[in-house]
Amino acid sequence: MIHVMQRVVVSLPGPRRWHQWVARHPRAAQAARMRLVRRRRVAPELLHDVFVNNTTAESVRVAVVRRCAELGGVARVLPSVARVWWPSAYSWPLTYADDAVTVQQALRVCRRLKDRKALLSGYARLAQLAGPEAVWAMELAYVGSVEFMDPVVRSSMQAGDTDVLLKWLD
Repeated sequence: MIHVMQRVVVSLPGPRRWHQWVARHPRAAQAARMRLVRRRRVAPELLHDVFVNNTTAESVRVAVVRRCAELGGVARVLPSVARVWWPSAYSWPLTYADDAVTVQQALRVCRRLKDRKALLSGYARLAQLAGPEAVWAMELAYVGSVEFMDPVVRSSMQAGDTDVLLKWLD
């Protein structure tokens, strides 16, 4: 009986292997991934693995991006994601980054998604980081004329402040 128990204990994965499994396995629970992201000491490689896993929930990806700020920023922790921008599903969580350039790049990809709520939340984040002028310029460059701008962005521009935009932040 003791011999069987020793084999069971030896075959159990250690913390590092367990964390890798949670980050990479498609059937890992989202709550386990969230706990992994929130760990005091988490390797940037694990954050990357959690973020790029197809089955990771959007809320967990947002938590990864927020955690990246503590570890040197999105461009440092998720360099392949921040440079390549291939799946558009990765772009929306990146609007929570602490880097205005990363948020701006993510918003360019979000434009193609046609999700107004996501776009306005991203605009609010960009306004926090770079000021309202960056949002106004981005929207104006995309639509070409003030008449075609999103009503929220246009009213922010007419008022000259970010209050209208910032209400879209969660």
